[in-house]
Amino acid sequence: MDDQTLSSKETFSEIEHGHDAYTDEELLEQSQFNAQALLMASVSTLEAMQVDVSEWAKGVAGVFARSWDTERQWEPAELLDALLTNYRSFGANVIEADLSGTPATALVADLPDLEMAEALGVGDEQANAVFMIGEHLASTLGRTLRWTRDPETGDVSLQVS
Repeated sequence: MDDQTLSSKETFSEIEHGHDAYTDEELLEQSQFNAQALLMASVSTLEAMQVDVSEWAKGVAGVFARSWDTERQWEPAELLDALLTNYRSFGANVIEADLSGTPATALVADLPDLEMAEALGVGDEQANAVFMIGEHLASTLGRTLRWTRDPETGDVSLQVS
């Protein structure tokens, strides 16, 4: 063995924070980052393959809709609440929500993680894919999701009507 080759025991001793040392909270955060990164990387790859991302998002929403009760009338508040639950699972922080208003509204932060998007070299469309899917899902359920991103903060305003 030459000087640059390490045995597995030596390699393991070089690891500062091994896979089994992470807390559940750290793993949740890692899972959220991985989910966002996978979504952004997938959309970036699809664009490189010249796939229409809006059509892709519509298709994904159609598959997701199979697990929703599409036979009943979804109220804007309950649809937004369900979307917020899903967005939180990706790492979004709900800054505020008004589920009693018409339309139902919310403001979320950290979805997507714009620093990660920059590190991955992806643009707004790739980073916004989760909301594009939400738009199509809302439409499938008889509602409309509108969203806008604040260019300064990256926060996203959501409205379901």
